[in-house]
Amino acid sequence: MAYVVTFGNLAFAQKDVSISIPFDSTAQVYSYTGVVETAELTDSILYSNARIWLIGKNGNSEFEEDAPNNRIMDKGAFTVDATFSMGVARARTQSLVNYVISLEFKPGRYRYTIYRFGLGGDATSTTPTQPLEAFVTRSQEKGMGRKANVRYAEDVCAAIDAEVIKLISEMRTHLAKPSKKDW
Repeated sequence: MAYVVTFGNLAFAQKDVSISIPFDSTAQVYSYTGVVETAELTDSILYSNARIWLIGKNGNSEFEEDAPNNRIMDKGAFTVDATFSMGVARARTQSLVNYVISLEFKPGRYRYTIYRFGLGGDATSTTPTQPLEAFVTRSQEKGMGRKANVRYAEDVCAAIDAEVIKLISEMRTHLAKPSKKDW
């Protein structure tokens, strides 16, 4: 009598990281880009409003300006809270997130791009940061704790997304203010 023994191949599905931050597949970076129509405002008013907002938001007036071409670029930072959990162990973390914001103005509209997200470092960007793209990639590496790392990356990215959405809303509100005709 012959016995046939078969071994089934077990396949375990690995969950990819589900990131809510928009990804630019051409540049291979996470970034937010948008064009905002403001028909009643000139490019010079938008530019002036942006300067005032950036100084108030980031606490300094040291940003790159290209006034002839109506462009401003600045660096900013915010903190996010996330929870790393593995089994019954949980740790609440707080990370500093650095970013670059670029604003370009034309009559009646402006374009914003928020990109170059980095985790860690300090608000002045003098201490090295880990690019968000590298952080997400490392969370997907195989090994013990992969599932926990994926959840943590998703949690951090969701917190970043929420902060950037608030930042965009605040920017849109401030830039839409008409100029004061005060002499």
